[in-house]
Amino acid sequence: MEKGKMGPVLLLDPLVKDQDISGIVIVDKDIVEAWSKKFVDWYIHIILVHTEFPEEAVASQWLDDVEGRPILVSRLSEQELLEVSDLEHHDVKRLIPLGKIELDRKGHIESVKSIMLGRTPLHEQVVLSRFANFVEAYVHGRRYLEKGHVWDAYTSVLTALKEWACLTVVEHGEHDQVGLWEQVKHLSPGVFKLYEELATSNETVLQRVELVLLACEFSITTKLNSCAAPLLRILRESKQGVSLEQLYEREELQIIRKQLPMLMEKLTRSHYVIKTTEPSSDPHYPEALYSIYHWNEERKAVHG
Repeated sequence: MEKGKMGPVLLLDPLVKDQDISGIVIVDKDIVEAWSKKFVDWYIHIILVHTEFPEEAVASQWLDDVEGRPILVSRLSEQELLEVSDLEHHDVKRLIPLGKIELDRKGHIESVKSIMLGRTPLHEQVVLSRFANFVEAYVHGRRYLEKGHVWDAYTSVLTALKEWACLTVVEHGEHDQVGLWEQVKHLSPGVFKLYEELATSNETVLQRVELVLLACEFSITTKLNSCAAPLLRILRESKQGVSLEQLYEREELQIIRKQLPMLMEKLTRSHYVIKTTEPSSDPHYPEALYSIYHWNEERKAVHG
């Protein structure tokens, strides 16, 4: 954390004109103290959202205004902002509903504020985010194992189990605590047992990894319908099919943007969707094809 001296009163104009900054929120000391019933060390808290976090920037910086009052400047990347699983615990993001939005080029801040104020289904969004992280770690573990990298697969399945544990906690309407595994031991003994087996079993590392991957695969298949509900809803309502690029544009899917290709592949393999290809309309790649995903109306009848 850096501290500096700010001579003139901080002006928003230079920040607003900076195209690398997509959002600005100003939070007042009095509002926060009235809400939290706790004292804070700053007079004004300025939250800056960057399209990408600058390498030279620091996450937090202390400045003084002309009257010597402390100003805290915090920086987030858009990716950090859109991660909803930590909204209630993140020291900066939890203040967003209390602040005044001075700039929101892409609407991301208003979306997060709406979630935190309960105007959108926060629980469903958090579940989707946790589920995507779970699937991603599982897929990495599977791919490592297929290439014969057993210890890398072990690391990935350990991550998958942690994400599964966090997902379990969210599904029970709770927040993950410092003692996560003690919490999960009571909520889902089966998940805890897998963690225990992976860490302490007398089986070979390969056998332990294979066991956990098998359990993860079954859990993911079972949970797809409920945990991926926002994505499935979009696919079900897209009568003409939808491309990956169109899914990228959906506001409610921004939190799983980087996992979308992987999730769509999983949905295709699980017969939730049928993938077709169409010629590209891009003049630079006239011979290229792009994928269109269609909701499989027959799945329920065929797969139950």
